[in-house]
Amino acid sequence: MRRPPVLAVLLPLLVGVPGCGLFGLSVACADDTNCPADLVCVAARCVEDDDGRRPDGREGEGEGEGEGEGEGEGEGEGEGEGEGEVLVGPRPLKPCGQNAGDGCTDVDRASGNRCSADCEVEASRCGLAVPSTLPASAAVVGGDDNAGARCFVTIQAAIDAIAVGETIYVGPGDYNDEPFPLRLKGPLIGASPVQTQIGSTTVASTLITFAADAVIAQVTLRGGPDTNFSVRLEGAVRRVITVRDVDLSPSANAVFVGDSTHDLTMERVQFNAIGGDALFASSTAAGASVTIRDSVFNQSSIAVVGDATMTLEHNSVPGNNGSTGWSFNSPGLDSELRRNHLQGAPCQVVVNVGAGTHIFRENLFEQMSTFGCRAIQIGETANVTLKRNGDDLPNRFVGNQRDLDVRRAAALDATGVEWSNADPCDGINLVAGASVVTDVGTCSPP
Repeated sequence: MRRPPVLAVLLPLLVGVPGCGLFGLSVACADDTNCPADLVCVAARCVEDDDGRRPDGREGEGEGEGEGEGEGEGEGEGEGEGEGEVLVGPRPLKPCGQNAGDGCTDVDRASGNRCSADCEVEASRCGLAVPSTLPASAAVVGGDDNAGARCFVTIQAAIDAIAVGETIYVGPGDYNDEPFPLRLKGPLIGASPVQTQIGSTTVASTLITFAADAVIAQVTLRGGPDTNFSVRLEGAVRRVITVRDVDLSPSANAVFVGDSTHDLTMERVQFNAIGGDALFASSTAAGASVTIRDSVFNQSSIAVVGDATMTLEHNSVPGNNGSTGWSFNSPGLDSELRRNHLQGAPCQVVVNVGAGTHIFRENLFEQMSTFGCRAIQIGETANVTLKRNGDDLPNRFVGNQRDLDVRRAAALDATGVEWSNADPCDGINLVAGASVVTDVGTCSPP
């Protein structure tokens, strides 16, 4: 519907004023204070805050109502559902005081980095500035060991002194002379990944094992070139482990999960140039659980060959991986991959599902243009759900040399998927007996 000339003149002016909008179009803004209470400022526009923000500005689908010709990319004509922004890859932390569990307000110390830590009002203990929320029973490492009974020079001394479940706070410093591996009894919290660094890039040693449930947060773990995993979670007794706001620097391997029904959650982890596996799960039993969210895999891979339930959401695999990105090859593995951003070449296979049951939801696979590079490879016994489901956004393939390599002789429903090519079959390789159903037809082997 064409607008009257007066609206055509006034509308850009009204939309361009911070805090103003008309007919549901996006509102110009400098920051969140220019937006209504239910909106946030992203890319100079007020948008809904539903974990749908994309730092790279890529447009996705959302709900909205509008009439007439839309303005800008992602807005169309007519009434009904319009376009919004959706985030794939890691979600940015919100301003201080707005994240679940912050326990602080915006007037507290908010530098914008690692919000949950920055929010906390500082207190002094053992000659160090520590979070005021640190339990009174916590051991403090790296300060003045003569300042109190809970002050220590080394992490191992603190482990020896605390009871199971008590916290160790590790102040700024380079802790490379500890008697590795350190066997944790409870939470190990650093000042920040930049300030608190544990391990050595020249000494091959496992850094962390577990004697009880534990949390590792706000540290860098550095393994040597031949390290047989910096962190090992194994043994017959089930452990519940959280790794949060941690940088895993160059090493041979990063995290191993084996035996029993362990529960591992990793949030906002940077896997940096891991020569072997960022995560390797083997011999895990049914009931084991692994969740990785809001993390970045820089030249780092995942291999799961044990039974488990696995959730990968809002992660990023940048375009610098030289081998298989994520490989899942166990009949007893159930995985869900949601809103991950996997991109670039060189590569062999970005996601290889050899066996097990796997659900793909709202992921983006893009710019895998090297010859032989496959975004997803589906093995002979893997059960895969790729089609768009309900109100979900579609899985999207953009600019890939090959979107799918299907080695299972069965039909795959891939309706609702967005493909790299106008004819999806041009980017799909099939073995005899396999087929893929798309919105424009069914792909079959030549």
